[in-house]
Amino acid sequence: MKTRLKGCSQHYQAATLIEVLTGLAILGSVTVALLLARGNLLEQYANAQLKLEAVTIADQLIAGWYAQDGIPIDEQGEIEAYPDWSWQTRTKINTGSSTDDDLPGSVVSVVLYHHSISTPDNAVITIELLVSDTQGHNVSDRGAL
Repeated sequence: MKTRLKGCSQHYQAATLIEVLTGLAILGSVTVALLLARGNLLEQYANAQLKLEAVTIADQLIAGWYAQDGIPIDEQGEIEAYPDWSWQTRTKINTGSSTDDDLPGSVVSVVLYHHSISTPDNAVITIELLVSDTQGHNVSDRGAL
């Protein structure tokens, strides 16, 4: 026979259904926030890696141009060693400021494109070079590395 002590009551400590659902909602919100942050991190990492690769390619390309005949002006081409990449050079338009007239040459933009980027302007990097009149000229088929 069970005897019950005076002053003691049975008290169960358990969570109610509302508390459990609230905890699950908070846990779900935190999980979604972490997954979104991870997705943004991976996207930024991929873009940074692409830009690092572009800088390396541009360095090799420009060094090769200087070692040969100079910077090609207003031309474009594929890069044989990197089939997903192409380049283009453009002479920067004179803005009419007094400093533009004082330059000892012209400003040439070297633009590197990656073919996997599906934006209207899939340029990854643009480098502007000050090219003297003796360093730049039009020569076709200059994209070989």
